[in-house]
Amino acid sequence: MKTAIDYLVEWTENINWKNHLLNTILQNKEIDIDIIKNEIIDIISNNKTVTLIVSPSKESEQTQLFIKEIKNPVNINALCSEAGCELGRNLNVFYGENGTGKSSYVKVFRKLADNFYTTDKNLDIMPNVYTSTKIPDKQVITVCYSCDGGESCTQCIDINLKHPELSRINVFDSSSVTPLLNNDLTFSVLPQGLNYFSQLTDFLDQIKTKIQEMVSAFQLEQNKIFMDSSFSIIAEDIASITSNVPNSSKLDSFLKIHYLLSEDIDAQLEGIDNKIRELLSTNPVDLVKILNTQKTKLVAIKKSFDQLSGKVNSDNINAVNEFIKQYDELLNKEKKYNKEFGSKVKHIASVNNEWVGFVSSAKEYYKSIGMGLPEEKSECIFCGQTLEKQQIDLIETCFQHINSEISQTKKEIEKKIQSYIIPEIFVAFTNEDEQLFYEDKKIFIEKLKTTISLVDKNRQIFKESIENKKEVPKECIINFENIINEITKEIGDIDGRLTALGKTNQEVSELIEKLNANKNKLLRIKKINESKELFNKWYEYKTQIESLNRIKVLFSTNALTTKSKEAFKEIVAGDYTSTFEGYCKYLGVPNVGISWASKKGQAQRGKYIVSENIKVTEIMSEGEQKAIALVEFATDLKIRKNYCTTLFDDPVTSFDYKRAEKIAHMIYEISKDRQVIVFTHNIMFYYYLYNCCTKENNKENRFYKIDEYDRDNKGLISISAEGRLENLNEITKKIKNYAQKINSKSCLGDELEQTLKATYSDIRTWCELIVEEGFLKNIIRRYEPNIMFKPVSRITPEFVDYIHAVSNLFDKSCRYMLGHSQPTETQNVKASREEFSKDFNFIFELTEKYKS
Repeated sequence: MKTAIDYLVEWTENINWKNHLLNTILQNKEIDIDIIKNEIIDIISNNKTVTLIVSPSKESEQTQLFIKEIKNPVNINALCSEAGCELGRNLNVFYGENGTGKSSYVKVFRKLADNFYTTDKNLDIMPNVYTSTKIPDKQVITVCYSCDGGESCTQCIDINLKHPELSRINVFDSSSVTPLLNNDLTFSVLPQGLNYFSQLTDFLDQIKTKIQEMVSAFQLEQNKIFMDSSFSIIAEDIASITSNVPNSSKLDSFLKIHYLLSEDIDAQLEGIDNKIRELLSTNPVDLVKILNTQKTKLVAIKKSFDQLSGKVNSDNINAVNEFIKQYDELLNKEKKYNKEFGSKVKHIASVNNEWVGFVSSAKEYYKSIGMGLPEEKSECIFCGQTLEKQQIDLIETCFQHINSEISQTKKEIEKKIQSYIIPEIFVAFTNEDEQLFYEDKKIFIEKLKTTISLVDKNRQIFKESIENKKEVPKECIINFENIINEITKEIGDIDGRLTALGKTNQEVSELIEKLNANKNKLLRIKKINESKELFNKWYEYKTQIESLNRIKVLFSTNALTTKSKEAFKEIVAGDYTSTFEGYCKYLGVPNVGISWASKKGQAQRGKYIVSENIKVTEIMSEGEQKAIALVEFATDLKIRKNYCTTLFDDPVTSFDYKRAEKIAHMIYEISKDRQVIVFTHNIMFYYYLYNCCTKENNKENRFYKIDEYDRDNKGLISISAEGRLENLNEITKKIKNYAQKINSKSCLGDELEQTLKATYSDIRTWCELIVEEGFLKNIIRRYEPNIMFKPVSRITPEFVDYIHAVSNLFDKSCRYMLGHSQPTETQNVKASREEFSKDFNFIFELTEKYKS
């Protein structure tokens, strides 16, 4: 057959974190939930491998608790602080009448016990409200106990604090019936390793809770990031960004599209403020003059830049550089040509530009007088020397040289180069001009001044390059497009401001509203871009939260619950059912159906009659309900192999005497394996238990009586050596002792009143015993349902003469005794010493006559 561990191994599915958790559970060592949580998160996050080790350590399936002694209750109802008793290891039966303090002891056990099903929502115990002394803060009782066969220890226990050992106590009382019948009960302790299912479930829930706490903490910190009131202006933007941007890596691109930050955003904001101030100005005439002056200056500068843009653009510079290149090529070609010509006219030292100019002037002269060349034998126009044919041929050669094609082309190119010279366009921007503009135009003005300075510098370089026929540097290229656009925009802005100054008040208000809206938009853009680091931090928390939430969903207990149900059905359900049905048969209760369910890794059971939809409490009598509840309680003890102290408080209320006797036998059998404590005010049930114990001489079975001394001192416990509570002789002796105290001179006031009440409590018992033992010779006993016929012959008929007197004394005792209710008209009637003396004489006389 498969074991519980086999089912747990199937649950792990060889998943690493499940393997680790099961390994930890099987080691049966104390587990720190925070440590195991962090280990599991690390395993999941880093995909660590964990090998399953299925070797659970041995642990005892039995749990034992034995209470050796209870004593010295402090501040617990009206229990006497000197009260106490030693308990036996098996059956311990406490009998007490109403008001003696019995229920106070029951409440102490109820308060300490964990295994106690109850409908009572408040288990608090009142302090002693009767005492006039200062009430201590704590409610304590001294308990001597031992666990699991260990040595005994004595501790003063605060009953309002959970005690690790005494919490093992099991309790059954009248308030246990409904939850034991109607609730789906969980097997809190299971054999054969099934308890690991509930442990695993608890850990899964705790880990999930811890992770949720981490998530909540991160969410709290995340919410704090934009909590400051300064972020209220971008609240909607924050919501939009965090919902549309999945992570921080996408943030920059999103902001560039939707929240692009301009370099001069501060100037723009200041400009808007200036416009608003202008619109609100009380002296618009001066503003109009200033704005018109600004416009005139900017229009002039724009015009100059428009002209210059046609000269220093890349196309023009590329063109002039091409001509300069051609010019250089022709110049080199001309030098080569001149060199060749120089070889023909060796008497000329150098054929240079000056020589060319000299020859050109001569040629122009002859051309002006209608001659192409000088005539032979004519005089030289420079030196007056007579020219021969050879000399005239030389002059012709020189004229032909300077009239070459190269020279003509070079002149044409040089003329084109000269056409690119930048005209003297005046562009100036003085300090006085700068003062016309507001501070918000500072960046624009700096751009303007920089461009003007660049124009002056580049124009000089351009001029020198052309004059020297040198290539114009590319650095001379000036792109006027941006600055011209800005100037145009600024001129348009000035026009708008001039127009605005002429608007009506209504139009001004609307314009201011638009300006404020634009300002708000710019402020939002600025704030959002300034908050980038905070957004990144927000996304860090988001990543952590999403990661933890993904991990948290892994800790569902559904699969574990399914495995628990399968394991429980095979390993436990059959044993439980047979035990439950056995107890039902013994107590004579009808067949009760058992339903099985699994919830959060735990196997649960419920009870029903006919249909699972019909609760036992809806159709069963009160007695049958209590019997089934007792069966459930006893079955649970056996299945759990729980051998801890078990308490029953008046378990036979609502039962007939036959079933009460069976329950006494059942409790007696339960007490053979564990310590059982029974509190009852049912004298018949007390003697049922007593009769069970007479079958064997076991000193660990003990019987006690609970009494009160006075209102402030209840719960006094006395042990009965034989088990019987009292007989006629014993009760008469007690009344005699009370008589001595009552008749003493020191017994006065409240002491006398309390003593008389206690005495009449015993007189009431005497009335019962004189009838039982004296008149009827034990034919009928209070604690036995049957009639004994052997003593019938010993009955004397004259006892009938005393029946009326004994009955009256019984009624009187009920009124005078401690803790007994009475009619309103007799509530203030109290016993007196004189009345007691008469009653005592009657008691003494009748006892002597009829005692055994």
